[in-house]
Amino acid sequence: MKLRYCLLALGALLCIPTASAASLSLAAQNLTPVRTCILSGYPTTTTNEIDAAVEQGGAGNNYGAAATMEVQSSHNANMRVYIEFLVSGCSPAIPASAIVRVATLRLWATAVPTNNCRTEDAFPVTASWNETGGTGITWNNQPFGTTLNNPASGWTAQMQVGSTCTTNKAAGYVSGWTVTADVAKFVAGGAADYGWMIRDSAELTAAGTAYHATYEAKNGETLNATEDPQLVITYVDVP
Repeated sequence: MKLRYCLLALGALLCIPTASAASLSLAAQNLTPVRTCILSGYPTTTTNEIDAAVEQGGAGNNYGAAATMEVQSSHNANMRVYIEFLVSGCSPAIPASAIVRVATLRLWATAVPTNNCRTEDAFPVTASWNETGGTGITWNNQPFGTTLNNPASGWTAQMQVGSTCTTNKAAGYVSGWTVTADVAKFVAGGAADYGWMIRDSAELTAAGTAYHATYEAKNGETLNATEDPQLVITYVDVP
């Protein structure tokens, strides 16, 4: 049955039919659902996530099997985190035509900088790297090179962490790394998925007070299996 809207215009009664119940039902069937994919570092055997820290002071050391990883600003001991989630590991798979609504990188902080508020930047990595093994990532062979504060710009997500910040003041999942644009490119095939490098926005080049944030790595399940790294993707599956 069709309904009509009627109105009086210029002395005449005009009636306009609305959409029928059948067409409304058809439109409802064509609505696209919003889906969420959570990629996690749990369990440690997963191939959907790899992570490692690199340390200036241990330039040739690989820490891909460590339980924690640190972002640190410290003279001759700066540290960075490399983390990669395989977006192709979502189930069901995210189609290339999907619209990525929001993608958030989540790390569990076990310690935050004290008496300070630090800014940490996430840069999309543009070359492949390995978590462990003979070619495992180190400070010396990292994709972004060993020059401090390089690149000077180009981060796609940024957040603050530390005891004097307004957010991310204590242990727990930190918030602020919104990597929607990066993940949208990974999904659509516009960029290769090599994850992110996270570093302090002001790596120390001379002697000064050291600041560090410690995050649980994939291999930190002995600490707590519910505190693993996560990439949370919300998208619309466009037909």
